Amino acid sequence: MQHIELRVPDILASGSESLESLYDLLRNIQAGHELRLDMGAVRWTHPSGIIGLAAFCRYASQFTGERVCILGCQPNVLAYLMRVDFFETCRDWAYTTDHVPPEIELSRSVASTNLLELEAIHSPEDVRRTANRTHGILQAWLDYGSSEQNDLISILSEMCDNICEPSQDFGHVAIQRYYRPSLGHAEVRIAIGDMGIGIRKSLEPVHGNLGDSALDYIRAALNGTSRRGKGIRGNGFQRVQEIIRRCKGRLFVRSENAAVRIKSDPPTAIEYPNLTFFPGTQVAIVLGQRTRI
Repeated sequence: MQHIELRVPDILASGSESLESLYDLLRNIQAGHELRLDMGAVRWTHPSGIIGLAAFCRYASQFTGERVCILGCQPNVLAYLMRVDFFETCRDWAYTTDHVPPEIELSRSVASTNLLELEAIHSPEDVRRTANRTHGILQAWLDYGSSEQNDLISILSEMCDNICEPSQDFGHVAIQRYYRPSLGHAEVRIAIGDMGIGIRKSLEPVHGNLGDSALDYIRAALNGTSRRGKGIRGNGFQRVQEIIRRCKGRLFVRSENAAVRIKSDPPTAIEYPNLTFFPGTQVAIVLGQRTRI
């Protein structure tokens, strides 16, 4: 079988906007040619990198008709991909023949409060299970009140529900807790993604034309425009922004060929128009606050 080998740059832990270097590689794939991804340059990955890699491999597999072969991973990166069940969850469109040395295999716990493995979201039951695990992570590591925790779980559930219904697809979620000794606080990163119809096609049937570009529809969603109907505000994004302002967090939303990053310290909105087209919607949330330990 003919194949094409592409090298992934070290961007899977560099911020969601850096994933554009991964999506740009799609221009090089060909139908009927197996894609081999050389991951040798990748030193680490965050949840947004996991979600981006999963979506990239799924999209490439649909285009080429072959599963993507992931090769050359550094041992610690491969061990992490195994720990978050990447190859199990993505087995229909990605695989590896590499093996993790036994001495660096990562321990597992079904009740871990450090991470949520890469989870597929197909149904309301998947959403409930994800919400329960996320509640445990937030409760263990971030000093939020019960009201804020409930808000966050509600928001996450709503965004996962969006995958099950309006996106007309299934999607994935991944979560990881990090501790930053130099900053004196923990950080929780949440990433959600699907390859569905995207924000524009979700809002257009209800609200009509809201602009000429995908960026216009992302702006509308961030301002509270909802697929629920005219005059009904709120789709989770407004509440996320309120919470990230309080905890110096960040929000990143990408759909079709545009994205917006919202930072809270200082308050900034950075827009990314005219990106490589990629179907669906990807969301990344970073939450931080001083821990109780």
